[in-house]
Amino acid sequence: MAPWLDVGGLAVVGLLALASYALRALTPGGALLGFLLGYTTWLAGGLRWFLLLLVTFAATVQATRAGYRLKSLKGMAEKRRGARGWLNVLANVGPSSLMALLFVLAPFPATPLLFTSFLCVALADTVATELGGLSRGPPRLITRPWVRVPPGTSGGVSGLGLGASLLAAALFSLMAWLLGVVEPTPLAWFAVCLGGFLGALLDSLLGATLQERFLCPNCGRVVEERVHCLRLCERRSGIPGLDNNVVNILAIALGGLLSLLLFS
Repeated sequence: MAPWLDVGGLAVVGLLALASYALRALTPGGALLGFLLGYTTWLAGGLRWFLLLLVTFAATVQATRAGYRLKSLKGMAEKRRGARGWLNVLANVGPSSLMALLFVLAPFPATPLLFTSFLCVALADTVATELGGLSRGPPRLITRPWVRVPPGTSGGVSGLGLGASLLAAALFSLMAWLLGVVEPTPLAWFAVCLGGFLGALLDSLLGATLQERFLCPNCGRVVEERVHCLRLCERRSGIPGLDNNVVNILAIALGGLLSLLLFS
């Protein structure tokens, strides 16, 4: 049998990708890319690595759908009732899947830690955004905590979001430790947990300072999308091309490197 062929893995990952599409957690493009990245993860570390990926995906879906009506009223709910497209899948799972691919080709000792940390940042960041959106009060700008900003503003943080992010990072790193994906030492748990939490904070910091933002001519809101209210928006600030997906990738990479430095 070819080393890249695992019938059991193909069956499990394929069925879960189809189920995710049927449950409207993924778009067709998102389900296809999710299958490819998920199978790559399975080839790298088998069921243990894939479980971490699956837990990350399931937790982000639940966080996205929690209080969806309230987040819709605040104008910060994900489109398509939270169904993730291929770009979102690539931005959040792509870095960890790249580590999985590298581990298949050349298993370096640091790869499992980076794989886990990348997923931890993605989970902590999504949980902070989605559950933080349920806060009663408006968020505060991470660069100027005394300034209150409208919900959904890039760089806005809340106590609920920060607490949920830290808890998610702690539980996820504990799971990776118990599964044996990272070394069974308190230092490995601490490195992944702190790297994941700090990576989520870096996402907010990049969103507040460098992310490209636009002014909607229809509703007057500052948004992340180039098209809002079916109108082309005017660019207001940020680096051209540095959208939310690019910010996610940068924050995930930086959070993973922080974990590696802490562990080293």
